[in-house]
Amino acid sequence: MTFPRTGWWVATISLVVAIAAAIALGLWQFHQKSRIPPPVDAQKDARQELIEAVSTNMEKYLTIRLETLDQDVATAASVLTGPFADQFKKDSAGYIAMYKELKVSAVAAVQQAGVVSLEGDTGVTVVFVNVTSSSVGEPELPAIKTAAEVGLRKINGAWLIDRVDKK
Repeated sequence: MTFPRTGWWVATISLVVAIAAAIALGLWQFHQKSRIPPPVDAQKDARQELIEAVSTNMEKYLTIRLETLDQDVATAASVLTGPFADQFKKDSAGYIAMYKELKVSAVAAVQQAGVVSLEGDTGVTVVFVNVTSSSVGEPELPAIKTAAEVGLRKINGAWLIDRVDKK
């Protein structure tokens, strides 16, 4: 006689525990999803830091002068990270040869930059860049105006470019 009664109590207690766990999980999910993200003003300094970093780094990445070609390529590589940096380093010998052969220099100036997203140590920005080129035969070529979405990652306190998607 005791076995059916024990089974009933085990089933009842298990059901009560399962219902309590489901309620607790639902309340936790409600709390997590109803949290208000920090206002943009709370991230104002971090956003400004990101804009300054992307502006400086994009100019370093896109500026190549014939007189300081090897140094400019090394500087460009120093502001990149991850697979993007690896690919740049792999292709840099080709860039150097092309610039030497064509005797071309390019100077980049970021006109505007804005933050698309910023979460912890990763950020996405949009930059508008003017690139002015010149060569030995033609002192001033037409300026190129372009926009790009730039992904950055903060490594050891410095924002580094980990991707550039031209728009």
